[in-house]
This record gives sequence, structure tokens and C-alpha cells, in this order.
Amino acid sequence: MVLSPKRTDDGYKLLEQSMPKLLTLVGYTPDQLLTGKVWNEKDALSKGTAVAVLQTLTLVQKAAEDEAERAAITHEGTRQLLVASNMFPRNVSVPEWVVSGVCGYFETPANAVYPGVGLPSWSNLIAMKYFQKKGKLAKSADVLYDVVTDRYFRQAQRSAEEAQENKDDEKLQKAAREDSELAHATAWALVYHLAKNGKLGLIVRYGEELNKLPRDMDLDERSLQACFARAFDLGDVKDASALSPTRLKSFADSWLSDIQSVVLEVAEVEDTNLRARIALDQPKRKTPPPQQGSYPGGYPPGAYPPGGVPGAVPPNNLNN
Repeated sequence: MVLSPKRTDDGYKLLEQSMPKLLTLVGYTPDQLLTGKVWNEKDALSKGTAVAVLQTLTLVQKAAEDEAERAAITHEGTRQLLVASNMFPRNVSVPEWVVSGVCGYFETPANAVYPGVGLPSWSNLIAMKYFQKKGKLAKSADVLYDVVTDRYFRQAQRSAEEAQENKDDEKLQKAAREDSELAHATAWALVYHLAKNGKLGLIVRYGEELNKLPRDMDLDERSLQACFARAFDLGDVKDASALSPTRLKSFADSWLSDIQSVVLEVAEVEDTNLRARIALDQPKRKTPPPQQGSYPGGYPPGAYPPGGVPGAVPPNNLNN
């Protein structure tokens, strides 16, 4: 398993690029700031709030790194364990929805207030509520069908490839992010629903059905539909390998209704994250270039930036 040693999101990159320049303003190392040893230095108090601001930013950077490591290991580590434990076969192309869904159930995702296993997902639940609130989900039976046949993940893959080829196209970038979000959120929601209602054994049965398939076969929608129908007892009366429209709708209605009632343990966090997710739909504002002499670059530590609190870092700092 190969993982990036650092976060790759734009926000973290900006912070990482800015920190060396900002640290030169106070002349202390990140370790001195993180451990608090900086306050043993004679000139620390004279630099006042600039030291406190840089101490806070260093702590934010460290917290962001720890969050990313925990999110990556709990997700990707679970992915490996699912196969190593023989829950899913090694020689069959396991559908992405079930792997991603189970990993999402056991992971501690980014933006989690605290670590935990089997709790409502701090990220996927917000995404599900966003899609439901905005009316971006299809009929319940169609949503469930698109999940278990991996349609959402195939669409996410296509969107990601288009976005990669057209990095300056904001619409394609947004579509890629939203398609990926929809695929992961619905997969997590289905597994969480099963776990919440004591039905995780159905996932084990689903793995057993996959194990009966020919080795290294590319699974089409018909094969995926048949495995799900048999494992979840949703097959048609005349053909157990075909999904019964009536049973599928009943299961899907119960699932999505159940997810609507799920809430994060910290209500304020759910409200804040949901509003932040909705705000992503707003057109991006162009950030004006920093004015000459803007902090950092001319203002000594502890000085007053234009219109700011003593020693505070203006919003455009991380864009320099």
C-alpha cells in the first residue's frame, strides 16, 4: 500500500508553503512553538502576539497532518483487512460500493471532531443530507440500484478522468468532486443502515456470493444485481437472480428514510458542516492581489496590519 506522506489538498498546500516565510518573522522552529518552549526565550514576550499567532498556525498544521494520517490509515487499512480476513475474495473484482461503504463505517474521516468507529460519519452523513436537501437524489429504488451496481463509482471515475484532463474547467472539477462525494456517501449510508439495524451479516453473505463467481471476471451490472439479490433476499419470485422491483423499493424507502433520521452527536457541528457544504455551490470569488507592504513583508512581529488585530494574520496571507 502506497500513501502520500503529506496531505494533498489545496488548503494544506497553501499553509505548508506559507509557514517557512511566516516562521522567519519570529525566528523559532515549529518544535519550539508546538512544545511551548518558545516562552522560555527572553525575547518571546517582546514579540507578543506574533509568536502566539505562529504558535496557533503551527498547531493547526500539525493537527491537519494528524487528521489526514488517521483518515487514510483507518480507511485504507480497513480495505486491506477486508481481503486479508477473507471477508471478500482475493481473485474477484469486488464492487467498490461495498468496500468503500465498510471502510467508511470503520474510518475516522477528515473533519471528525473526535475519533470513533461505527459512528455517523462526520463527512458522508453531511454529504447525504446535502444531496437530500437539494433534491439531487433520484427515486429511492433507483438510488439503491445505482449503488449496488457500482454505477455511482463508475461515473465518479469518468468525471475524475475528465477533470484531470481539464484542470482549468471549474464545472468539470465541481462535477468530479460531487460525483465522488455521491458515490462514497451512498455506499457508507447503505452499510451504516445495515449495521444500525443488526444486518451486517448480509455483507458477509454478499462476500460469499462474490466468492462463487469466476476468477478475474469483469462484473457487469447483471452479475452485481444477481449477487445483491441473492445475498439480501431481494430476488424476484420467478428469478432469484433478478431484483424484485417491489422488494427493491421497499428496502430502499426504509434505507433512505432511516438515514434522514441519523444525526451527528454534536448538532452544532452538523449544522456548520452542512452550511459549509452548501456554500461550496456558490461561485468562487476572485481574491484580490495583496497590497504592497501587506503583512508579512514590511510589518515587524507584533505590529498592526491594516484593519486587523495586533499581530493577526490577514486573510490574504496564505495566498502569498
